[in-house]
Amino acid sequence: NTIAQSSCNVTGVIENHEQNTHLVGPDEVTDSITKALNNSVPQANQTENSDHSSPKNTHENVLPDISNNSTNSNTIPNLTLEKAPVSVGFGSSTSSTASGITHVELTYEELSVSDITSMVSNPGCGAISLFVGTTRDVFDDKQVVSLEYEAYHGMAEKEMKKLCDEARARWTLQNIAVVHRLGSVGVLEASIIVAVSSVHRAEAISATAFIMDRIKARIPVWKKEVYSDGSKSWKENKECSWKTKRS
Repeated sequence: NTIAQSSCNVTGVIENHEQNTHLVGPDEVTDSITKALNNSVPQANQTENSDHSSPKNTHENVLPDISNNSTNSNTIPNLTLEKAPVSVGFGSSTSSTASGITHVELTYEELSVSDITSMVSNPGCGAISLFVGTTRDVFDDKQVVSLEYEAYHGMAEKEMKKLCDEARARWTLQNIAVVHRLGSVGVLEASIIVAVSSVHRAEAISATAFIMDRIKARIPVWKKEVYSDGSKSWKENKECSWKTKRS
């Protein structure tokens, strides 16, 4: 009951954070989570179960300690960016309907084309369409060594799911996966994979192009190019909606 109560309190903190009208920093979220845990989880009875070797029942075993994770905030014109602590599976969501599964994910892990292809495969489908975005080694005659991606996680995940729903409304599709990598992405490494399966190829190909084009325009993910001379430069997608509104 104590753990359930603690989880509810933490969930309330995170939901309040998502509903906030401004982008708060990761430190504020960490402070709120810590306060909620301290108020709802009593210290373990040191004399109880003293003969057992299992971990003590403290809040340290309810949630991982993120207080020491390094965070930073950067700003490009009219946009405040936040970077969450690295965690496997962060920002992932999988839903299943009669039409098939939809998987969207933001991750700091390297992307696997084979794993994502397997995720959308279906014995009743004759087509799988893939788009794999990779880091190229040159831009405007400058040597690029890596790209650094940051995102507003909550909004990005919701928008990716919305795009998948829009694609399903247009075409008859089976499974969809959209996985975007964050953090540093080296040359030749994948930063995004869009995978769609369908009975016939036309639907899968059209849906993949539709989703990718709108990701560039609508998803709050930004990239910074890192050059061989040590300099860095933010790059804004020419399709992005907020650029259109400012111009």
